[in-house]
Order: sequence, then C-alpha cells, then structure tokens
Amino acid sequence: EPVNETPTWQTVTKVFVTFGFVRADALKHIPFTGAAVAGNISGLDSMDDVGALAYTAGKLLIADGDSYEENAMSGDATIATGGALTLAKKQLANVIADPGDGEAIVVTLSGTCPLVTAGAETRTVADATYAGQEMLLAMKTDVGDCVVTFASPFNQDGDTTITFDTVGDAALFVAVEDGADVEWRLVKQSGCTGLSGNEETNLGTAITDPGDEGAIPVIGSGTCPLVTAAAETRTLADATYAGQMLALGFKTDEGDCVVTSASPVNQTGDNTLTFADVGDALLLHAIEDGADIEWRIVSNDGIALTTV
Repeated sequence: EPVNETPTWQTVTKVFVTFGFVRADALKHIPFTGAAVAGNISGLDSMDDVGALAYTAGKLLIADGDSYEENAMSGDATIATGGALTLAKKQLANVIADPGDGEAIVVTLSGTCPLVTAGAETRTVADATYAGQEMLLAMKTDVGDCVVTFASPFNQDGDTTITFDTVGDAALFVAVEDGADVEWRLVKQSGCTGLSGNEETNLGTAITDPGDEGAIPVIGSGTCPLVTAAAETRTLADATYAGQMLALGFKTDEGDCVVTSASPVNQTGDNTLTFADVGDALLLHAIEDGADIEWRIVSNDGIALTTV
C-alpha cells in the first residue's frame, strides 16, 4: 500500500511484489511476520539466508539446511505461477522396470514393461494414475509363464488376469475413467492367454507356419497359412483352452501338406488332415472332452480326413 515518501519500514503492512521489479536486498528490511505476508512467505524471518535470486520462471526456493536457493524444475515436471504442478506423461518409449516375481508393476507414468521370468511367476498391476495413460506389457525372456493380475477388470468380460507364456507375447492397455475410478482397458493383445472373451477367439491373429515337420503353435486363437515347397507334414497338439479357435488355410501348394492331430478332430476319430490344393481351409474349435481339451472341426472345405 502507498506509504510516505520517506517511509519507515515499521509502517509497511503489505507489499505488492511484481516479479523482476523488487530487489531482494530491499526485502531484507521488511519484517516477514504475521498477517503482513498472509502466509505466502511464512517462516522466513528475514532474507539473510536466501541466496541470489534471478526470478527465473519455473524455479523454486528450496531449503538445503543452511539457506534457501533457487532450483530449476526437472524435465519431468512443470509448475505454473499459481502453484499447479504437472508431471510429464511419457509415452510407451518410457521403460518400466520389471519388478520381478510377486511384485507390482509401477504405474506412475506411461511406458513399456519387458517381462522376464526365471520360472512360473506372477505380477500385479494397480489401477492407472490418469486417464489416457498407456502401458505395454511384453514377454522378453520366458523360463516360465507370467500371470499378471490387475486390481480392476480390464475388459467388459470382467477379466482381471492375463497370461504371458511365450517370448513375444504382448498386450497394450490404456486407462479410462470408469465413474470415479481410472481403470485399465485392454486395447490389443498378441499371443496372451487366460482371457474369457473375444480376445481368446480372435482369428485375426496370425500364426506362423512352422514349416516341414514343424508343430503348429496352439498358444492362442488365430489363423495359420500353410506353405509347402514339396510334400510336407505338420503336427497339431491339443488346444490350450476351451473356446480356442484355429483356422488352417493352404496358401502355397508345391506338394500336399499332411497335418497330424494329437487327438481326433471329430466323432469319427479322424486325426490326419491332408491339404492338397490352394484354398483348402479348415476351422477348428476347442472343447472339453472329459479331462482333455481337444479340437473339433467346425467347417471343412477340401481337406481329406483319415485315421492313422
């Protein structure tokens, strides 16, 4: 407030500071006590222990035990003149360290967490920190399955667990507001199992043809295009879970492709499937047969079925 032209500091009750126009040494003479500072500089009896001030935007006065010094904010955060603090929201390029067996994956910021197992292991994931946050989980080293359990369901089917059992398995999640909560939602997954809904019956997932005498992968649902360079064979193990689906199609025919299933694929007992012409296609669906989970033919176009 305005004072006499030759004021005594004791008569000053309020000081209006415009950054860049008030010198720190002048402020030394003002008694910073009581309502005179309205709590804004409470605790500083004088400016004697404050270091040189440059009034740089975005800096803070930090006590180091002996004095107050100006310190710049880190690149991970910004602070507005009104005091609002904003944390940087790094995207998937940010690496989230794998916490190890039985531990919680950090969900402070967006990022990618490469999972590494030394045996059958588990991880947990808390609800997201903010809407729009992204998290990519990927199996980097597989010495055993990794079962990840979320604090809240991550899809409309109510699933809270997802299993990574092969190197390269990956799942992308994004955070959404669900009422007052911020929860994860599964956007896309490749190769993961343990899901109850459409993610497990997705024929859009590509399954690589293993080649002559190779075993067709049965980790998850998908489509496998068969390619031969001569007369060749493949093997097909029992399904991984009930409801799993597998489409086999003859893409390139340089010789018949004979696929031998570990269990019969129909009530007749056929277990040998011969693809002879380009375009031959077979759709299989997994069912529970007693204690086993076996394939059953849903549709067959052109494949010869026999029992061996």
